Amino acid sequence: MPIEIPTDLTPEIVPLSWLIGEWEGRGRLGAGEEDSEHFVQHVSFTHNGLPYLQYRAESWLTDDEGTRLRPLTVETGFWALERKQREEDGGPGLIPADIVPVLKSADEVEALRNEDGGFDISVSISHPGGISELYYGQIKGPQIQLSTDMVMRGSHSKEYTAATRIFGLVDGNLLWRWDVAIGKGPDGVAAWRPTHPPSSTKSPDRPRAPSRLSGGRHAAGVEGLTDFPLSVATAGSTKVNATPAPTADFSDLKAVYFNGTLKKSPETSNTQGLIDISRRIMDKHGVTTQVIRTVDHDIASGVYPDMREHGWATDEWPELYPAVRDADIVVVAGPIWLGDNSSQTKKLIERLYAHSGELNDNGQWAFYPKVGGCLITGNEDGIKHCAMNVLYSLQHVGFTIPPQADAGWIGAVGPGPSYLDEGSGGPESDFTNRNTTFMTWNLLHLARMLKDAGGIPAYGNLPEAWKAGTRFDFENPEYR
Repeated sequence: MPIEIPTDLTPEIVPLSWLIGEWEGRGRLGAGEEDSEHFVQHVSFTHNGLPYLQYRAESWLTDDEGTRLRPLTVETGFWALERKQREEDGGPGLIPADIVPVLKSADEVEALRNEDGGFDISVSISHPGGISELYYGQIKGPQIQLSTDMVMRGSHSKEYTAATRIFGLVDGNLLWRWDVAIGKGPDGVAAWRPTHPPSSTKSPDRPRAPSRLSGGRHAAGVEGLTDFPLSVATAGSTKVNATPAPTADFSDLKAVYFNGTLKKSPETSNTQGLIDISRRIMDKHGVTTQVIRTVDHDIASGVYPDMREHGWATDEWPELYPAVRDADIVVVAGPIWLGDNSSQTKKLIERLYAHSGELNDNGQWAFYPKVGGCLITGNEDGIKHCAMNVLYSLQHVGFTIPPQADAGWIGAVGPGPSYLDEGSGGPESDFTNRNTTFMTWNLLHLARMLKDAGGIPAYGNLPEAWKAGTRFDFENPEYR
């Protein structure tokens, strides 16, 4: 089952991203003996834009059929890649982090990869009864192994010396095992003599997570753990809010993005930054994509397919139009200037309009089998105004517009940073990233549906048939 990575994550938690969501499943306490108790657990992993995952697990004892009998426990914590904290990191307390992530790119995250090909991680978990655990371990793909470095206990807490946990994603299910070493004093089953104060149980050296755990009575990697009785819990969970990965094949689709920036290549285009988010999703699913920066081309103004036939000496549009003709998806993107679309965007709309009288193979207007969307960038208000103009124009000339077919980013009113400027917050905007992702998928889904259906049904929308007198159930009162 493919692992879907959200697009709005700070790069540092991408290796942990397969955990994100809500999971629920059943398990057994003890070492799995026939009479061991059953429980059900609800687990959630969430993120808030900072470089860690928030974790919460709530469990209930159940009968053999899974009916909940009573609450068992709750634990909460934080999961993160293990690295040295920098000045730009948040904390301690309410000291804010820099707005720009400390690790800004995949390459910087890759530099943290350890010699085993995974990433070292740290996990802190708190329990009722005054107990907190600090784990260190490794995540390698969809597998996690953890060992306690420290167990902190209150002065009246129960004995608890160390633990290991393992997690794995198997066929879309989150499977886990938790082995706990419990010191027991009065009955003499096992006498633990700590070398540290009772409130802090810490192994002498920070352990690397065990390479594997074997048996219900053994947990390698934590010194002395095998000398004590274990409380073992195992469970498997299915993602509660899991959305199955799309089964459709998009590899026969083609998409073209028109960038209406006023900046010629190779100057940085903020609009291109937003295009890249959408394009990466399409590329990931095999769509053939192309970006045309219109300002780089000698495109004449006008509303005819070839303006060289109407007084212009040069016109590159006839050479660019096949990209539109062959595309299933067309995305018009551009900046806001004076509260409106750029001159390049307006020129593109006019040149698309030039082909609105042509017909497709079904005898419909030429753009009928295509879907359209738009992306807008700027540092003042105007996204909805610009999107309204673009999407109206596209549907008017025959494009099919899916739901939520626009996305954009704007900065504060007045002069200020643009989308890709350092500190703008643009690439980190959850609102923008969500809408861009939704737009992209809605374009893909609708394009797939239209292509599989052979386009819009050819009844009631054939210009030549209307010209020939066919009225498609239209009733003219004069002939009643």
